[in-house]
Amino acid sequence: MSGFGAVLRVSGSKKGVEKFLACTSWVPLSVFWKGEKRSEHSRSIPKINGFNANVSNAAGRDLAKQVKDAIRMLRRDGTEFRRLRRLGLHGVLDFGVEVSDKDGPAFFRFPTQLVQLLATYGLDMEVSYYGAEP
Repeated sequence: MSGFGAVLRVSGSKKGVEKFLACTSWVPLSVFWKGEKRSEHSRSIPKINGFNANVSNAAGRDLAKQVKDAIRMLRRDGTEFRRLRRLGLHGVLDFGVEVSDKDGPAFFRFPTQLVQLLATYGLDMEVSYYGAEP
């Protein structure tokens, strides 16, 4: 179970998403529209408009690398993050993590620098916990 990485999940109005995607250098991993299946084989229908963008390809057991990649992107692409806000789009930075110890509790620490950058751009953060590696 490896290779979850970090993903920026963006949602908002269809017009806002279209405007953002028309001018960004980011290549979305996926784009989805409210009420439209993502593909003909999809079982679920999105309830929101949005897109996902790659932030880090670091494995789920390498949270430190995911955080480093996220900080680099937040610093480098400030213009893009400000544009998200101006267009009324909402962003969530999702860190996909797993652990090596099946028996103990899991703790995930994030540096102040990351939290400050997220706050600067009005972004939320979440952790998608995939449990212990088999």
